[in-house]
Amino acid sequence: MRRHELPRDLRDEVRQQLECLGGPKNAGLGSVVECWPQAVGPSIAANAWPARIARDGTLIVHTSSSVWAQELTQLEDELCQRLAIAGQVRMRFIVGQVPEPAPPDVTRVEKISHMPTVDDYAKAREIAGSITDPELRAVIARAAMHSLSAGRSRGPNRAV
Repeated sequence: MRRHELPRDLRDEVRQQLECLGGPKNAGLGSVVECWPQAVGPSIAANAWPARIARDGTLIVHTSSSVWAQELTQLEDELCQRLAIAGQVRMRFIVGQVPEPAPPDVTRVEKISHMPTVDDYAKAREIAGSITDPELRAVIARAAMHSLSAGRSRGPNRAV
């Protein structure tokens, strides 16, 4: 799942609620929210987000700063084309709340939790200490160190 992208079930629910709350004018907001990240790209999606449709049909987009609002105002025509709403909707960029970035990638967190500690290193050296061949001792110590760190992240009751 990409940054700022909602799971499909939640996306459908958000679209339905937006349509209920805003009536026919906000009916299109759900589809704009759904395609926003892909249409505008990660940099803009991190700093601007469609908030609502005004009574006059203008798409109000919240930005993280006035600089972003000014820059995106200059790109309004291009953004409307990317969103496939050119000629249908005007956009207005104002400073407001933008969704927080998605949490870090789970695999990245798992990799960090598998990093060996100083204790893992010391225990691994102890395990491999009786091996006389220096190359083999280094390989065994490295394998033991990674095994110890992986075992720690799985917890005491999980199979290795």
